[in-house]
Amino acid sequence: MVLKRNKLYKVRELIEAIENVMPELEKEIEDRKKGVPGYGEVDQLEFIKEELEELRRLAVENKLPPKKKGHYNICGFSQMDGKLNHL
Repeated sequence: MVLKRNKLYKVRELIEAIENVMPELEKEIEDRKKGVPGYGEVDQLEFIKEELEELRRLAVENKLPPKKKGHYNICGFSQMDGKLNHL
C-alpha cells in the first residue's frame, strides 16, 4: 500500500511533535521528583510519556488506528464531539 504524500507528511509532523515535546516532559518528570512545583504529578506525567511513546511507535510503524468521522480511539483515549475521555 502506498501512502499519499500529504498523509505521510502529516504522520511525520506527528512524530516530530512527539519527539520535540519528550525532552520537556522528561524535564518536568525530573523536576517533580526533585520537589519542584508544576503541573501534574510524577505518575500522571509518566503515564502521558508512556502514551506518547506508544503513539509515536504506532505512527513510525504505520499502525495508527483508522480515523472514523467524529471519533478517534488512540492509546486508550476516545474523542467524540471535541471531548477527550480516557477509556
